Amino acid sequence: MKIKLLLLSVFILVGCNSEPFVIDKESDLGILEFSGTASPLNNWGINCTGQDKITPARGADKGAITYSKLDDTWTFTKSRNYCQGGFFEQRAELITSKISPKSNKSYLFETDFSFTSESNERFSIFSLHDTRDGCAPPAQLHVNPDGRIWIASDVKVGAGEQCIRGRLGTSSNARILRDGTEQNLRVLVNFDGAGGFLITVWLDGKRQFKEKYSPQKNGYKSKTFHFNHGVYSQVMFDYIMTSRNVKVAEVKF
Repeated sequence: MKIKLLLLSVFILVGCNSEPFVIDKESDLGILEFSGTASPLNNWGINCTGQDKITPARGADKGAITYSKLDDTWTFTKSRNYCQGGFFEQRAELITSKISPKSNKSYLFETDFSFTSESNERFSIFSLHDTRDGCAPPAQLHVNPDGRIWIASDVKVGAGEQCIRGRLGTSSNARILRDGTEQNLRVLVNFDGAGGFLITVWLDGKRQFKEKYSPQKNGYKSKTFHFNHGVYSQVMFDYIMTSRNVKVAEVKF
């Protein structure tokens, strides 16, 4: 039975084991089975909930985000963007609880997902955000029309849209399919405790890229970090995305 999430004021605790997953440095994190989950980055809720933009302030259109506890699967379909600001029209997206930018821990996000659409519209599937207003977040994984993953990243240096654009801007070799084929996405973030991080992305067990983000010394200071996962796009388009076994684990090398 599917539980429809229309208004979510608390976060879902997908896992309760907060012990870090200890691995050898030589292990291939793209294919290694891992266990455990890490609060607060494994505490998921609907993004934009409670924002005074669209009434009722439930974060997504009715039925656009559902969760099946039986098979631990989220289902996303198109929705208006309930978040304040910006010009992107469509957002059906989850958000985690926040951590401090002073964290120097490493976290691994994983999902087995499938995407079905006749459109080749570009969309975001995952982001590492710091709640900034204006500019792209520190890291955002876009799926381009050709299916390649492109990592967007702006370094914010002042108020509003004062940014260093496209600081990372790397594309994958592998492609995300739009025919309903299930694929595996993993994202490892190694925080450095000073507002920066290394981010590594795997698709179907193969590493696509590894990039480093460093904030400007005299620029914008991130106040928190959190993860987003779902579908976020500039224009509305029809799609169905399922995301199974979504989890975030702390990793110790």
